[in-house]
Amino acid sequence: MFSREKLQEIRRQAYALADTKGLNPSWKRLVLNLGDAANALDAYIARTEVKEIEDIEEDKEKRGIR
Repeated sequence: MFSREKLQEIRRQAYALADTKGLNPSWKRLVLNLGDAANALDAYIARTEVKEIEDIEEDKEKRGIR
């Protein structure tokens, strides 16, 4: 499993590489797709983490734990 930080690093590197002058258009498309995939995974993990925290808080309330 990748951490959010690692996915953000991959995204930054991919987008930076895509800006390289003279990069073959096929490679540019591939690294942009890599950056987009890393971005999507990061967003999914972020949404999942928030949901897990909400579930924990809700469970604590049901049990009367503060």
